[in-house]
Order: sequence, then structure tokens, then C-alpha cells
Amino acid sequence: PDDDAYLTERDLLHTVVADGRGTHVILNGVPTPEGMTPDVVDILITLPSGYNDLGPDMFWCDPPVCRADGQTIAGTEVRQDIAGRTWQRWSRHIGGGWRPGVDKVRAHNGYMKWAIDEARQQGEGRGAEHTPPPG
Repeated sequence: PDDDAYLTERDLLHTVVADGRGTHVILNGVPTPEGMTPDVVDILITLPSGYNDLGPDMFWCDPPVCRADGQTIAGTEVRQDIAGRTWQRWSRHIGGGWRPGVDKVRAHNGYMKWAIDEARQQGEGRGAEHTPPPG
């Protein structure tokens, strides 16, 4: 319920899909930062069994996101079929940044935005000083 309220309050269109692999939240029509292409994507978050004591790991984009300069984004080469679509996996791990029982989709949403922006900044030769946001 808290996650749905957060997404609704921010006008983030979303759908929830359950399949044999788990529960997935799909954020529809998410804008990407300047310097990335395409301009808008859908982002999938898989909620693990035991959520929110356990946090989501990684995220997936459809269509695939790349830098406008054509440089490869490390950790995004794998494609996976989930919930009837083929997704670009962003192998990013929030790790110790997840606060069990406290953090929810809001924290992972901030982390995903940070990860995509970090990929853009590294394409500009920056990014080393850029650290993930706290939960």
C-alpha cells in the first residue's frame, strides 16, 4: 500500500505483474536524462520474496537505454524475458544501502535514477565523485 501511494502521488504510471518468478512493478513512461536514448522507457523492478526486509536487486529497461554518444554502458548487455517482454538488465546492486523493513520502492526508484544518471556522467568523463543516494 505504501508503495502504491508513493507511485500514485508522484504520477508514476505503474502496473504490478505477478508470475512464477515473483512480483514485478513496471514503471511506465519514465523519462531518461539528457544524453541518454530513448527519451522515455518502462522500468521493471522485481520484488523479492521477503520484501521489504529484502530489497530489489537490479532493474530492467524496455526499450534498452544507451548513451547518445553510442558508448556501451557496462552491466547492461544482458537481455531477459520477464512478464512477457524482453528487458535490458541493469546489473546494479544496492547492497548495504538497503535498510531492511524501512526502505521501499521509493528508495529503489532513487537508486535507479542515480544509476542511469551515473552512466550518463561517465560518458562525459565524470562520475567518480558521484555516490548513490541514501535510502
